[in-house]
Amino acid sequence: MLALLLVLVSGLPQTPTTTTPAEQTADLVPDIKALLARMSKAVEGIRFGEYDVQRYGVGKPLDERVPRLKGHVVFQPLTPDDPVGAKLNIRGGYEDGSSNPFHLVYDGETFAIRFEKDDVVFKGKPAEDRSIIRREEIKLALDELFNVARMPYLLQPTTFEFEGRQTVGGVPCIVVMLFSESEESRLLPPDSLQRKVFRYRCFIAESDAIPRRIEYKLVKIPDITGEQAETGVVMEITNLRLNHDPPADAFAMPPEPKKDVATTPAPAVPAQPAAPESAGQIKDQSGRKKRDRLSVGDPAPAWELEDLSGAKRSLAEFKGKVVLLDFWATWCKPCLMAAPDLEKIHAKYKDKAFVLLGVNVENDPAPAKRMLAEKATGYAHVLKAAELMREYRVSSLPGFVIISPDGRIAHRQTGFGPGLADQLGRIIDAELAKTAAPKPASDAAGKTPTP
Repeated sequence: MLALLLVLVSGLPQTPTTTTPAEQTADLVPDIKALLARMSKAVEGIRFGEYDVQRYGVGKPLDERVPRLKGHVVFQPLTPDDPVGAKLNIRGGYEDGSSNPFHLVYDGETFAIRFEKDDVVFKGKPAEDRSIIRREEIKLALDELFNVARMPYLLQPTTFEFEGRQTVGGVPCIVVMLFSESEESRLLPPDSLQRKVFRYRCFIAESDAIPRRIEYKLVKIPDITGEQAETGVVMEITNLRLNHDPPADAFAMPPEPKKDVATTPAPAVPAQPAAPESAGQIKDQSGRKKRDRLSVGDPAPAWELEDLSGAKRSLAEFKGKVVLLDFWATWCKPCLMAAPDLEKIHAKYKDKAFVLLGVNVENDPAPAKRMLAEKATGYAHVLKAAELMREYRVSSLPGFVIISPDGRIAHRQTGFGPGLADQLGRIIDAELAKTAAPKPASDAAGKTPTP
């Protein structure tokens, strides 16, 4: 991945530009093709840089689901085959104080993040485990800018629109709406709901052709002017400095947790075999494990939530069964597209030691109740599970978590795509096979007889 600006939306409410329609005469409209070519060249020429950044949601529901994340980013682009795409040094946090201030570093080999309040650090090597970089904090350093700059078809006259001029952080910018659509999507019928158009609104600095703000939105034709166009995420940078000499410690690892000078010895306990730790596990001073993310093999967090009838349901009641949790919301179109695959899974496994549970993450349960009243599913749902989504570290919707009969995470994935039922079915089959495997016979003393 790489760092710099970024993301979202077409159709977001915008601050009026400084150029009126009457002023946008032919002599004032810039040569957009030349500007985009200049932007591509400028982005490719970045060798080192730093900037202040903020990322936030705009419009329902993302204004509630994407709190304002702010930080300072130092970056140095690496080769395209690098799993991250740039060396990074990011310090930041949420403006509302809802999370620990953090310090994230990637030095080209090791990825590390330190949470200031808890004084904890965990590390990993992205070349060995890419999952360690799938973090909320790294969204302050995404690669949308570089992706946009490398789209050759954006130089076609029909793939951009001039929208005027606007100042961002004191920097005069030319505002351009960019359109892109994959060849696969173009071949679909014009009214197909599967057709996808990406729209980027770029605020490109007149001085250096580097965008200072990018809004991004995935639009499904024919919903370009529909409700979906009123929501998105904005990424905006200020105080940009490029290609100056980096300090020697620009990508130094964050400090390790402080150690107590004096501690009370813990009571002796029987020695236990050491279990391998995932990249998401670290320890506090007492040696107890603390974790910032859930990995396969970790215990699934316990929970208790109400179902559609108001009855309490809990993870504990499904002990001994394979559990599939489907995290969803009524406003999430991919979630609704995944529903037929989930119905297939439910029908296939409902008579086995398996349970599928819909987990609605909206704070207001009314939309989910209305939708499920109109089109009931064959499986149960629990409501108001936003906190559970955070507990299970589900970063996007739809999210799927499979829990083994012994209460541990067996599998996790996000997003909807073709073959979802088969993908999840293979994991479910493997977990059910474990429960069906015969246990070795034991003698009266509890020992397995010697053959």
